Amino acid sequence: MKKISILTIVILFLGIISFSGSARENFEEKISELLEEYRVPGAAVALIENGEIVFIKSFGYRDKEKGIKMTRSSIFQTASLSKPLVAFGVLELVERGKLALDDPAEKFLTRWKLPEGDHNSGEITIRMLLSHTSGLGPGGYLGYPPGKEVPTLVEALQGEIAGSRGIEFVKKPGAEFFYSGGGYTVLQLIIEEVTGRDFSEFMENEVLLSLGMEDSFFSVSSDKKDNIAVPYSVYGGKLPVYNFAEKAAAGLYSTVEDLAIFIQHCFEMSSAREIMFEPVEDGYGLGWQIEKLEDGRIFAGHGGSNRGWKSNLAMIPTDKVGLIVLTNGDRGMPFYRELTNFWLAAQNTGYTIDTPGRYLLYLIDLYQRFNLWFSHR
Repeated sequence: MKKISILTIVILFLGIISFSGSARENFEEKISELLEEYRVPGAAVALIENGEIVFIKSFGYRDKEKGIKMTRSSIFQTASLSKPLVAFGVLELVERGKLALDDPAEKFLTRWKLPEGDHNSGEITIRMLLSHTSGLGPGGYLGYPPGKEVPTLVEALQGEIAGSRGIEFVKKPGAEFFYSGGGYTVLQLIIEEVTGRDFSEFMENEVLLSLGMEDSFFSVSSDKKDNIAVPYSVYGGKLPVYNFAEKAAAGLYSTVEDLAIFIQHCFEMSSAREIMFEPVEDGYGLGWQIEKLEDGRIFAGHGGSNRGWKSNLAMIPTDKVGLIVLTNGDRGMPFYRELTNFWLAAQNTGYTIDTPGRYLLYLIDLYQRFNLWFSHR
């Protein structure tokens, strides 16, 4: 169990007091309103102000069928929220002198090589992989159902196992932004090559635990399974928890408390790590979506979307304010996007993120079902 100091308790208490009153009530009312509107099974939400956690609360159910309520320590599969943590880990290796952002990726690859094709793989750098400008596909991954073979990392990169999507060129390296889960799978291998350690072991011990994220992991152990929430489809039915070989792109498990801790660390990063928040191409930095607001402030955020899981991180680093939203349902996307816009309005940003119509969720579900059936048949 995570140990909490008296000082932390006092800080949390004072933070909650500072956020009490109409502002907090309006925020909670908005959460309840949106949860009911979109019929989201469960959620966990945290707010950070002045670098301190001022609000953290769970809603709904971790398991509807068993009537188990969601708690603030419930574990979610956070999908692409993996990417900011992996970027943090890569920058740790940069600070240790193990690699440089403008090093060619192929310099570190021995167990597998980048594909040959119409483009020069030697042009792809670590920075391009982090910023989705490498030109590599696929864009994302659907995961492997329980009971199905999960490929090794190299097998996943090669696309050798049913359900895996191998790395391929989609764009010219460095030419433009193309969201690339594949690029982060290459980074997963590079982390292993550079450290000589398993990706999950390195990330959990050198990044997650070092940040104080004691309930976050990339490899599921038996003592953690019981606290993982049940994911639900857009139709409200229970879904399996899909497994991922491509952990850097989509495999992080975490809690709202741990991700709030991560955001707090992002406010105190060294100047070398602040490069994460500098746009590279098309509103994306190193592991983060980046938007420059009209008043000059920077908004940094990232969404996560696996089957049955929708999540979001949002922050304004200079103001030390942030929002974390985790859900265990496919209806969670419009919920977290509308809640994020509510929060953005309260920060006087003049900026909003797009909110998909609820019927689009059914089309996305059908597309995912077809792709899962086709890839695993």
